[in-house]
Amino acid sequence: MASTKPVLTEEQIPELVKELYGLTVKSWTKFDGYDDLNLFIKVDPAESTNSNIPSPSSDGYVLKISNGRFTVDPGSIASQNSLMIFLDGRLTGIEVPTPKRSLSGNYWDFVSLPWKAPSQTPTEKFIVRLLTFTPGKMLSSVATEPSTEVLQQIGRLVGRFAKTMENFDVGLVAPPVVKEIWHLQNCEQVNSLLDAVDDSTQLTVFRDVLAEFERHLTTHRHELPQGVIHGDLNEGNIVMEQSAEEENAQYFVKGIIDFSDMHFSCRIFDLVLALAYMMLECCKKGLLDPIEAGAIVFHGYLQENTISPAEMDILKIGMEARITQSLVIGLHTFKQQPGNRYVLNTQKSGWHVLQTLRRMSQQKLFEKWNGIMDQL
Repeated sequence: MASTKPVLTEEQIPELVKELYGLTVKSWTKFDGYDDLNLFIKVDPAESTNSNIPSPSSDGYVLKISNGRFTVDPGSIASQNSLMIFLDGRLTGIEVPTPKRSLSGNYWDFVSLPWKAPSQTPTEKFIVRLLTFTPGKMLSSVATEPSTEVLQQIGRLVGRFAKTMENFDVGLVAPPVVKEIWHLQNCEQVNSLLDAVDDSTQLTVFRDVLAEFERHLTTHRHELPQGVIHGDLNEGNIVMEQSAEEENAQYFVKGIIDFSDMHFSCRIFDLVLALAYMMLECCKKGLLDPIEAGAIVFHGYLQENTISPAEMDILKIGMEARITQSLVIGLHTFKQQPGNRYVLNTQKSGWHVLQTLRRMSQQKLFEKWNGIMDQL
């Protein structure tokens, strides 16, 4: 099945939840996203016909209807569920979503849903799950964050996550059916989308980055420790909460969400992605110099984990490759979906940070990071 999202009416959503999970929906809202249809639902905590959910949470749930492309790869969904269940309670102080069983006892179900218009025909099969919800705000929606302390927390989280994942049974991860273009290890696929780039200067830089990253990864991949990674540690997947109810109370990292990009790859790539996204976020919000932000995240990571010379050597070109992925895929998706401005989220800040990194040698970058970290 091609990449598709279901199209549901306001009436169909409560009906679907009732039919699958035996819960009564009181309200729902739609989350932004590239691929899946994600709905935040509030249910009546006093009503449940589901013995697997005898006491519905007053915090609500996330009804996740996976993109149609996952229909041919249900093993990927099972892998995500296994990972979330494994992580639950293992990341000290950090919450993760966990799947809930449906009335049929499954952690996910195939459901026939409309996808061209909110009617009963035509329909396709989609994979539907119900996940616990972590109350809070996405980092992307907190104008004053990330601060220095939060950047350090994110670095520590990435380091702790990598350590914890060393004990995860990789046998629970199904081999991928398709090569996902968003996975950093598949970055060369972005070359096929470069016709979406109109600016000749950007086009040259993007081509150079993609070629350099592919050469580096091909040559040094055997030196990079492998394991299961989150695959998308960005500002939209980090949940924040304030330490008190006062308006100016400090924020802290409460949880991480969205494991739909989890896969077997180079362990260091989660750090690469977190570095890139936090540099972009600080640039976009005008909070900190992007290079300084990267140093602070890296400092936090080193408090929880170690890094090998080979892993150090891929950080800079890895960050450049991730930013290039985000920029090119965003431009391509916007041309396909002109009304979806969410996909242009990183365009302005992304190009600025990418230029900053390209103008700086790896040695200079690490020297600057070391100087910043010495002051922390």
